[in-house]
Amino acid sequence: MNHAGQLFVSSDRSDALSIAIIKAGQVEFFHFGTTEPGKQVRPTNSSVYEIGSITKLFTSLLLAHAVLDGKLGLEDDIRRYLPGEYPNLSFGGSPVRIIDLADTTSALPDNLPDFHAVTAHVPEQDKAFALAKALNSYTEANMLQDLHTISLQGKPGLEPRHSNLAAELLGYILSRVYGESFATLLRAKIQAPLGMGNGVRADSPARMVQGYDLHHVAMPQSNQSAVLAAGGLRFSVADMAKFLQTELAPAAEPIRLTQKPAFGNVETGAVGLGWQISRNVEGALKLNASGGTFGSASYVELYPERGYGIVLLANRSGDTEERLYQLADTLFAAVEGTPALDALKADLTRTHYGDVDGSVQRTRSRFPRLTLSEAYVNNWGGGLLGTDPKAALALFQSNVARWPQSSNAFDSLGEGYAQNGKPTEAIAAYRKALELNPKNHEASDSLRSLLSHQ
Repeated sequence: MNHAGQLFVSSDRSDALSIAIIKAGQVEFFHFGTTEPGKQVRPTNSSVYEIGSITKLFTSLLLAHAVLDGKLGLEDDIRRYLPGEYPNLSFGGSPVRIIDLADTTSALPDNLPDFHAVTAHVPEQDKAFALAKALNSYTEANMLQDLHTISLQGKPGLEPRHSNLAAELLGYILSRVYGESFATLLRAKIQAPLGMGNGVRADSPARMVQGYDLHHVAMPQSNQSAVLAAGGLRFSVADMAKFLQTELAPAAEPIRLTQKPAFGNVETGAVGLGWQISRNVEGALKLNASGGTFGSASYVELYPERGYGIVLLANRSGDTEERLYQLADTLFAAVEGTPALDALKADLTRTHYGDVDGSVQRTRSRFPRLTLSEAYVNNWGGGLLGTDPKAALALFQSNVARWPQSSNAFDSLGEGYAQNGKPTEAIAAYRKALELNPKNHEASDSLRSLLSHQ
């Protein structure tokens, strides 16, 4: 644990890093780096970080309480709870439902106000500050007015897609049906029962950890009322450990409701109320969520069958969120072990990745629960591109054979061919990726670049 945490900070992934590991009801904390660059001020259990989109777990848990309290129904049309008429919140006769707001299938745009419009003429280094300023003066009344102008991006309930607006609307609706502010509901339903601190306003501002971007510039905080229910909360690692301990012992009916798949299936990736739900490579049931703000990154995951959970909080934006995901995998392997994955890697190494499918079959005969999702293999191959492009290509080829309708798999295959000096095959793979998903911008950009060098 200490080696992995120290390496994360020394590799300049973050200035400060706080971790909580929950195992069989017990919690252990680890802290690395400094909360004040240039000084040795190690974070503590009570240091408060912004948690970004992990906030949506709390908003979704409040929704579960509201459902069980009889305040609303998951299948309700959200327009029942909005003032005025919103004919635009329906697509082909299918309205946005309450459940669509929580399981990420609302088809709503990501943000109001439109972040791209706010920063269109702002230099890159000033965009976070321009957004923070715009959000400081953005009210619920502004949101409801602007809501009349948006268009759904498709039929609700069909495709997961990130939307802060969906969570913000959910927070507004919850406040309306209870007749209480979001902050009051959060305190009464979650913070006080769990003994957590104030997630809206830090109990002690001095404990708030300053966030930074990739260039070490101090960033504005993200707790404006406009984004509060979507990404505006802040907690210490000790607070988040209490939350995960409760989630790992879900005797409470609201928690059970949030952890139930609402869209998709666990084997290929599902979404609950706020949670991403899947199986890890060992076949263990996994729930996870991540978040990022102008200057922070956060990640949490649960393995309910194993009584294991982890919280990772960092004060750096950019790709730190993805790095925390990878760090969580490393720490899970250290605590729980990954015998199936270890056996597969050994077989692949022995055969020089010459027979990926055969290696998988041989490993699965010993470890029947071995689970290789499309995303996992894609990420695995991506990690090998820089060090062993031939092995990466072999993984990508196996992946497209298993997921022939995946644009992302063919996109990665194209990258694998390109890295192995096979431009003709790369072009064909990118074209297939675009055939499957014309909106795959990474594939179109890569294809354009390759064709320009033909």
